[in-house]
Amino acid sequence: MKLLMVAQLLAATLIPCAAFAQSAEEVEAARGEKELLVFTNLSADQWAATVAGFGKKYPWIEVKIVDLGSSVFERFYADSGSGVRTGDMIVSGGADNWLEFIRKGMLMEYEVSNAAELPAWSKPEKGLYTYSADPAVLIHSKPLLGDAGPKSVHDLARLLEAKPELAGRLSTSNIAGQFARGATWAWLDHNADGWDVLAKLGPATRPERTVGPVIEKVASGEYAAAYFVSGATLFGKLKNPAFASVVGWSYPTDGTPVIPRLMGIAAQAKAPNAAKLMVSYLLTGEGQTTVGEGGATPYRTDIDKSKIAGVTYQDIVEGAGGEANIARETPNEEYVAQRQSFLDRWRDAFKVEQ
Repeated sequence: MKLLMVAQLLAATLIPCAAFAQSAEEVEAARGEKELLVFTNLSADQWAATVAGFGKKYPWIEVKIVDLGSSVFERFYADSGSGVRTGDMIVSGGADNWLEFIRKGMLMEYEVSNAAELPAWSKPEKGLYTYSADPAVLIHSKPLLGDAGPKSVHDLARLLEAKPELAGRLSTSNIAGQFARGATWAWLDHNADGWDVLAKLGPATRPERTVGPVIEKVASGEYAAAYFVSGATLFGKLKNPAFASVVGWSYPTDGTPVIPRLMGIAAQAKAPNAAKLMVSYLLTGEGQTTVGEGGATPYRTDIDKSKIAGVTYQDIVEGAGGEANIARETPNEEYVAQRQSFLDRWRDAFKVEQ
């Protein structure tokens, strides 16, 4: 029965494997555009497979990847205001940042030819598409907490009550970062008592600025456990047997946050047609395979799983116990309107200064 339910679940999330070819008109329109500038929060190495695959199809277009970390939008606005060449397309997290970008009239409303193949959640606004759907997970030190470890954020709060000596040995990422902010918001939206749980965990948690130190300090035993950890960052490390022997992980059973990394074309793009080709390519099975090769989480089903570095969206859904247990970050006006009060409340719970 359980296997049947899983099969039915996966069937419901399948994305059709229709053949896709870019229209001759769009390809021809891009002939005169020799350079595509991409502003992103991913490294050039993570883009390598995509750039190589795209280059085989459109060899006259030079793709330049500019990794700006969490400053993608700030840099775009600064460049736009000064009149210098800025990104033709953006690939970044931060649903709230994207809504502000759209409000400013800076997103081109481009519809890809294969839009009907994509799940509704992956195309939240006109011209805005999902590049990857990355999960936030729980991790723990096996030497300190055993192989099993906590399976939910609620479990972690109960463990802290039972073992108050864990105070100061829990971690998460500061929500000043896009991923941590999205994961925390999505989990709170999924749990009516979420703030009560975070009020218990906050004073005992030492937030880090980025996820790298969180993972490293759980591996070393400095931290016993951490929550809302980027799975896309973690999964590659788990391929190291030594690392996997000391770090355990799980999809939170009280809501697994999924943070879509979004992409769109700038309304003022200097190479709009080349950008259209790239967005369309990234939304094919081949393009999504290259996303997985770079360590992010593809969500199409017609990908080559043997090539991806981490997991697929379908793996997350199955591991989390079904779509009903996915806490997905989505762009909405409430998110933007309440952002400051949300940040203030989190900082108060976690005793973090501005």
